[in-house]
Amino acid sequence: MGCLSLSKGNAGRASGERALLTAAMLTVDSNVSELSGVGPEKTRLLAKLGIETVEDLLLHAPRKYEDRRRFASMGEIKEGDAVTVCGEVITLGIKSFRGRGKSLFELVLEDDGGRLFCRWWNAPYMKGQFKK
Repeated sequence: MGCLSLSKGNAGRASGERALLTAAMLTVDSNVSELSGVGPEKTRLLAKLGIETVEDLLLHAPRKYEDRRRFASMGEIKEGDAVTVCGEVITLGIKSFRGRGKSLFELVLEDDGGRLFCRWWNAPYMKGQFKK
């Protein structure tokens, strides 16, 4: 079992010739430093996770997984839960604080299960992410 890494060369582009492809054969036993885009710093960070070979990288499981395809009702949310909700925007706005250079974006979202009061500090751009 092996992987193939392709990179385009610039040869022949000016004259309209087809771009040349260079292939380097990698195996699952190859060091991650042989992968395109993995330099010494990234190799060091991957080694901290115990990832030294291509196989290690392929078998590395994420620390946690959040399924954002399922929407939770606001009535079933508990504090500390990581959930995705969908509802109607009741109100939204930005509060600015004089002399502090800080702002607070607030949003109230409602569904059949209840209301959710949300706040983002120093994120005025969030106002453009929601429509009332």
